Amino acid sequence: MDRDARSQCVNFFRFAIGSLFILLGKPLLNRQLTTFVFHEVSDTPRMHALETHTYSDIKTFEKQIGWIEKFFEVRDLLTDDAVDEGGCLVTFDDGYAGLIENALPILEAKGVPAVCFINMVVIHGGINSSALAMYMADRERRPVDWKDSNPLFYSRALEKLTEEDLEVVRGYQGPYLNIQQLTRLSESPLITIGDHLYNHWLLDALTQEELISEMAKSTAALKSFKTYRQIFAAPHGLSSSGALNYLLDSGFQLVFSGQGIHRLGTMNVYPRIDLNNEIANVQQFFGAVVISKLRILLWRGRLKS
Repeated sequence: MDRDARSQCVNFFRFAIGSLFILLGKPLLNRQLTTFVFHEVSDTPRMHALETHTYSDIKTFEKQIGWIEKFFEVRDLLTDDAVDEGGCLVTFDDGYAGLIENALPILEAKGVPAVCFINMVVIHGGINSSALAMYMADRERRPVDWKDSNPLFYSRALEKLTEEDLEVVRGYQGPYLNIQQLTRLSESPLITIGDHLYNHWLLDALTQEELISEMAKSTAALKSFKTYRQIFAAPHGLSSSGALNYLLDSGFQLVFSGQGIHRLGTMNVYPRIDLNNEIANVQQFFGAVVISKLRILLWRGRLKS
């Protein structure tokens, strides 16, 4: 089954489950924290966001924020850290330019707070490691392997590319915020800045030394923003157990990773629901919510067995 056919099947499944959930009166909707994640918000996304299905056009995004605002209590991590009491968080990953150009005006109009998890390498004009891994796979006519999102592959790939090639990669990824735009974004009273690692590495593909180095670079770059909080979202949505323990030892108390809710020492770990352009009606929206809740229950069941 190709990707488009699979997406159609998933969306039909979401629609069916969401319709049933609505008929049942949306039971227990706000009992535990629900976290939504967006990436690019744009009517003209570049190829990387198109290929990874990580964008919402502006009209769809406005509808999605409207559903969140209507059915959930949206929490603001600048003023409220009681996330274990339920409600929801609106989050963004990577640091796309669409954040300030397209998403922020809608958030401000509706008064919806959000957390923006930033890869500082692209803010500084560098190459996103995941975009590079995907670009190289396409260039070499092979399936993408996200394990290539690591420093060794990254440096070797860059050595193969000419300046013209790098311009093509920059056109393929992003567009991302520049430092002036990120500064303006961080000054909004609705926006909390969080950590997404310095580059978009797959945490399982990093050595402990690489993890420590990348976290140090990321923290040093982010802590200059007054609305930065020590919260972390794992690139690719998944943290290794070693990374989670390192984050705990480093003082992080809120991390977004995996498919289940759990507590590691003083640190809470939550999954997130990816919202993109495929979720275009309220039935699909609630279907995505229910599927996430079911995964959490199954994850807890595996822990107990």
